[in-house]
Amino acid sequence: MHPLTGEELSALGFLLGVSLSSGGKSAEELNNLGNVLTVAADVILTIAGRRAQLEVQQQVQAANGGNSTNPCPKGAN
Repeated sequence: MHPLTGEELSALGFLLGVSLSSGGKSAEELNNLGNVLTVAADVILTIAGRRAQLEVQQQVQAANGGNSTNPCPKGAN
């Protein structure tokens, strides 16, 4: 799967939002749905951030010849 462009992500988000909001839902139902989607997005962003952090750590270790030294002083983390 290729990464989506900003325009594709915007269009997808718009279509998803409009699609999920249709059907005569009440304001409370729409608010609850928005809250659920926000939580899901937060989880996805947290996972993506952690994966990026792990990738950087692996690149640093590879650049250091496989040494797994901690760049933080002892007790700082």
